[in-house]
Amino acid sequence: MCNQRTVEKKVTKDHKSVNLKNYQQLTDTGCNYVIKSISKPKIIAKRLNKIGGIIRKDNYWYLTEYAFGYNIFEYNSTEDLRMSQPNRIYQLDGTHYDGIDNTVPLYMKSGSLVDFESSSEDKLWLLHRSIDDYQYPYFEAISIDCQSLIEERHLKLKKLKNLKNLINSFVACNHLYIITVENNMNVIRNFYDLNNNKYINDNKVIGKWKRNSLNYHPLSIQFDSFSKTINIFDNGFIYSINTFIN
Repeated sequence: MCNQRTVEKKVTKDHKSVNLKNYQQLTDTGCNYVIKSISKPKIIAKRLNKIGGIIRKDNYWYLTEYAFGYNIFEYNSTEDLRMSQPNRIYQLDGTHYDGIDNTVPLYMKSGSLVDFESSSEDKLWLLHRSIDDYQYPYFEAISIDCQSLIEERHLKLKKLKNLKNLINSFVACNHLYIITVENNMNVIRNFYDLNNNKYINDNKVIGKWKRNSLNYHPLSIQFDSFSKTINIFDNGFIYSINTFIN
């Protein structure tokens, strides 16, 4: 998601491990745009597992699925993703977490407790819920430098607590976009300017698309600053939406 060093396990097409090395991920620098409208969704691939997440960086795709635990699969192209032929597999080292906690889900009908979103300025945004002194929930957005992992900014987005139909969100060019469910449609709005610390008050609908399932919401929605696409993992379907920017 951002410019960092990570341990890589390289695999061949038959998924056998061949070597370990450091790998520099792609990143984008600088931005000055907002999303004005979107295209219709285009299905990229179908997975057997219904719980997972997808990230796109230009031609590269990164897939994780609940059934595969702490692995991230890298695909060099959309065709490789469609054919389920990963080029690399990333694995977390150390002891894996096992247990329960009292954290409430971040979005409605979602198992996610936190959401990591990258901006195009080498920044990582962490979204999670907190409780105020009166036991009311609200959203926090924390900006983290990708190189030092130092917390730079801490924003309390208290207006989000009233959005009971909120199902997901993403960050594009330091704007926080929210997705709500309305009349069997997934609806996108530009909600908050993270650079200037202000809410977008026009409440304008940027775009919407029909829900894939009445019983499930998209578990993963990410924006790719290279291709300017919104990429979604939804009940086993991976699909992409083109954006039109100013």
